[in-house]
Amino acid sequence: SLKKGDHGEDVVALQRFLKAAGYTKNNPDGDYGPGTAKAVSAFQLAAGLDITGEADHKTVRAINRTEIAKGLVDGTYKPAPVQAPKASTPNTGTSTPKTTTAAPKPAAPKTEAAQPASPKPATTKQSSEGGITLEQLKAAAAAAKQNNE
Repeated sequence: SLKKGDHGEDVVALQRFLKAAGYTKNNPDGDYGPGTAKAVSAFQLAAGLDITGEADHKTVRAINRTEIAKGLVDGTYKPAPVQAPKASTPNTGTSTPKTTTAAPKPAAPKTEAAQPASPKPATTKQSSEGGITLEQLKAAAAAAKQNNE
């Protein structure tokens, strides 16, 4: 089980997956800090697991079952080309000759379902990563559990 404060290659591998799957924009650094815990929590929420922020046995098993993780392990994973978001300027269509309607992002190969919905602009203080806080994730999971019972 990996958790906050851990370091090393296992953490790098976990962070590579989290970045490839779109749960974080941070580059893998081998340090399990708050950003990694938040990204793990987001994966746990999406996978219907208990939200702990720790990559426990169940979480690692769920990650290993994803197409993205399999592709990273066997070297076949190719990230979809993603254009860096521009500073909210309206799309005038001057530099896109072929497309009539601009697609929000290129379709990823058959792993799209495993990825979280495109992150909405942060309304909380955590603007560095976008998305929601760990407390909000836990609250959402608790509400979802109550609805299922």
